Amino acid sequence: VLVVFIAAMGWLAIIYIEGEFSKNIKLQLENDLNSANGRLNFWLNQKKDYLKSLGHDQKLIDLTNELVKVSKNYNERQYNTIHNKLVQLFEENNYQGSYIINKQGFNIGSIHNSFVGKLNSIAQSSPELIDQVFDGEVVFVPPLARIDNELDNTQEGVSSLMHFIIPI
Repeated sequence: VLVVFIAAMGWLAIIYIEGEFSKNIKLQLENDLNSANGRLNFWLNQKKDYLKSLGHDQKLIDLTNELVKVSKNYNERQYNTIHNKLVQLFEENNYQGSYIINKQGFNIGSIHNSFVGKLNSIAQSSPELIDQVFDGEVVFVPPLARIDNELDNTQEGVSSLMHFIIPI
């Protein structure tokens, strides 16, 4: 009887300790998650503020307005002149950018000329984000799956791209 009592008490002690241990781990993980979430939100807000200021760069605004004019009656020579000025501006200011998109979601400026005039992949998959940008918001675009044409349609050939879109 004494052995059964001691075994039962040991069993109850193990169950109690396991429950307390689980509670402590849960609290620690929640704290770590909240802390990481706070740091991520801080970084995101800081990045958005920086990018919003980039959208007010007068040279960028002027070159974008020139792109809008050229895109209505595409002329490769005129486009290349503006494109080269944009590349120089981005290099001088250590900016990174891939596309300049019009309100309809078409690329009017791109790192690669072959994308100019084509519907932007963000506009295809999430047109509401383009609307938000044209309402003056800096928008974070979650990862978009992309298949690299150079690679087969295998796991190695699939990459994801994340972007910020800013109003200019």
